[in-house]
Amino acid sequence: MTILADVTATTVGGTRRAAQLELRTSGGRTGAATVGLPPGLADAVVAWITGHLGTLRGRPVDELIEGLGELEAGWNDLATHSSVEDRSAAHVGAALVTNAVWDLWAQANDCPLWKLIVNLSPEHLVRSLDLRWVGDLLAPADARVLLETRVRGRSAREADLRREGYPVVPYVPLSMPEAMSRIDALAGAGWPALRIGLPDGLEPERARALLDGLRRSTAGRVRLAVSPEQPWAPAAMLHHAELLAELGIDSIVEPTDPLDVVALGGLRKRLAGPGSTHIDLAAGDVLTRGVSVKQLLATGAVDLCRVNAARLGVSASLTLLLLAARLRIPMSFAACASGATLGTSGLTVALHLAAVDNIAIGASLDRRCIDLGSSPDLLAAVLGGTPGRCRLPVQPAGPARTDGPSEDRPLSRVGN
Repeated sequence: MTILADVTATTVGGTRRAAQLELRTSGGRTGAATVGLPPGLADAVVAWITGHLGTLRGRPVDELIEGLGELEAGWNDLATHSSVEDRSAAHVGAALVTNAVWDLWAQANDCPLWKLIVNLSPEHLVRSLDLRWVGDLLAPADARVLLETRVRGRSAREADLRREGYPVVPYVPLSMPEAMSRIDALAGAGWPALRIGLPDGLEPERARALLDGLRRSTAGRVRLAVSPEQPWAPAAMLHHAELLAELGIDSIVEPTDPLDVVALGGLRKRLAGPGSTHIDLAAGDVLTRGVSVKQLLATGAVDLCRVNAARLGVSASLTLLLLAARLRIPMSFAACASGATLGTSGLTVALHLAAVDNIAIGASLDRRCIDLGSSPDLLAAVLGGTPGRCRLPVQPAGPARTDGPSEDRPLSRVGN
């Protein structure tokens, strides 16, 4: 079975577009990967992939699967070449290529991606990744040892996850007219955690009153994370963070540009200092390059690392999960509200990788979650199940779809 010559990369959608790649094979299977992106970036991603698709045509599928680590390394080299002008587009494009191959691999084994990965031996999984860019912090031998230590208890963790589902958190911006009623409804329905968006320009005293009232109304029943709708300048960030800590907010999410590891690291150090009320600091979900997330992990700039696996890709996300586990930093996933990866929604790829982390890498749910964002489609996808939990995919993803959950797939079982 080989990759056919009519392999395509396209953009779909309107104001919020998606870059989509399909690898059609002579055996009738299609490996698909799609990710929602701003229009300009989506077009740039497709243009970059299209210029390099010739390297895939005619290649045996088995060769791509068995040499996935080498394939990823080759595309990473293309994305970091000195001639590349738009590195973000190139890295997202490289991630789409490897994601499509992961999709083919899962279909060939007739199982969901998370199950394929947790069933791989430590040696096989490490061989399927390009670890060169984290080699100064995580050698292949170290990654294998870490995975081997997680074998014990793996079956029990998988059984628990199948039964209970994975923690998910919805996002409610206070700029929404119905924000407080939405928060009350979610808290009343038993959602254990929420992320609240603070509008830009909201007066400090008004913000204090709203958040204090929110904290009191939920009476400690709900863990609250807060994030600014527009990143704060480093000079103002400490004041805002200290206010949130005083109000008993559990975590602050993406307070400033996640590339500013100096500002984030300085804030975390101040919040952890003597006499400070600790509040978890989380960042990273807007980054499109794994090496940028690596900086957050390696410098200890965050308590919690967040990634958008739909943009980083399965391979880079797995590498970062291994690094995060070695450094003992919890990693959570931000769902991609628009577009799809591995054939379904961005929530699905986040869910696949979150399951792999819990079962085979991080071996814990402590402070880990999938951030649903504010997309009605993603929120609806879990409301049919236990509040705050999303059930695992049980079937291969199949061909890409960008139209949200379909009627023939139960909404509480996204990815089916």
